Amino acid sequence: MRQNDFLISGVFLFLSPSLQVLELENISNVEDKLCGTVLHTLHSDGASMQKVVLRGQGLSKDSLNLAISFDHLRGLELHGMGEALNMEILERIGSMASLVELSLDFTESSVPPLDRDIGFKDLKSFTITAPIPFIQTFLPYIGTTTLEAFNIEAPSNPPVDKKEFLTDVVTRWKDSLRRIELVHPCDTDVAEEIDVTVLAPLLPLRKLTHFRLEGYSLELQDQHITDFATAWPDIVTLMLPFIGSGRPRPTIESLRTVAQRCPRLRKLRLPLDTTDLVSFVSTGAPHSPPHELHTLFVASADDPWELRDLLHLGRHVDYFFPQLRWVYSYEGNDADRWIQLHETIQMYQTVRREAAVLERERIHQVAKQALSLGS
Repeated sequence: MRQNDFLISGVFLFLSPSLQVLELENISNVEDKLCGTVLHTLHSDGASMQKVVLRGQGLSKDSLNLAISFDHLRGLELHGMGEALNMEILERIGSMASLVELSLDFTESSVPPLDRDIGFKDLKSFTITAPIPFIQTFLPYIGTTTLEAFNIEAPSNPPVDKKEFLTDVVTRWKDSLRRIELVHPCDTDVAEEIDVTVLAPLLPLRKLTHFRLEGYSLELQDQHITDFATAWPDIVTLMLPFIGSGRPRPTIESLRTVAQRCPRLRKLRLPLDTTDLVSFVSTGAPHSPPHELHTLFVASADDPWELRDLLHLGRHVDYFFPQLRWVYSYEGNDADRWIQLHETIQMYQTVRREAAVLERERIHQVAKQALSLGS
């Protein structure tokens, strides 16, 4: 929402009490009154809101109070609210009976470290933006025992033992957690250095289906990918951070590992070492069972290679993931190279499909000729 958008205020004249989801972005203190008017109108008209998303830098406490005034709200996201997000509003959010999905940004908020329970007894998904020491004081005072998704966006300062923090999270929600994200905001384009052992507490989450690590720099080996794949056999989305050349990264063997051990994987982001590719040698048979991974992000750059390396890498990837739809670079790093890999894999898939059609046609013709001879 921007003040200079064409007739933006007129758009809200068409809002209906049947509206269930409201999402407003780029809110500044200039648009705050309009935002408050919209929320007040919807509440007065009896709109049965299910989800409200407000992102900006200028919302007032009055507008926030209006945003949480809907009795049956199930989803709420407040991002960039600063000091307007205070303890009074937090306690009101905590008491919302229907709330199951919550995202709160505590950057520059006036909420102190908690010292008493504040509710949130039925939360299933929680996203929090705050320093980890604040989050550590926050979590013991929320009531949910069945949290399924926990997303953390935490700056580096102050430094903290993230392994201990993740241990506490897993200890509390080991039986319910299915999704977890750990994101370091890279406003300065500098990733935070961590050791892979920080992630060890997550390995007992046997039912994990989604893991994303963003904004961190670490060293990864094939064995680490084996550990992840063995621990999370039901993983559907695995998003690991960018690692440039010159640092230890998984090799092509890690693609084989996830193909064999993670049959439900559909989206993979993997830093990949392509400096010493093993030549592809066909077994004469397709990978069985055929894996259904559809999106691969290669989160590496700057490895030297030649055309034959591209062709071999394409054959490996196509063999492990015969139904792959897309290969992407990470934030444009070596984009041309990974576009070439995508196109190479598409070529292999096209040739394979055409060969299958020709074989079916050949079998059909043989059967047809046999019937003719028999009659």
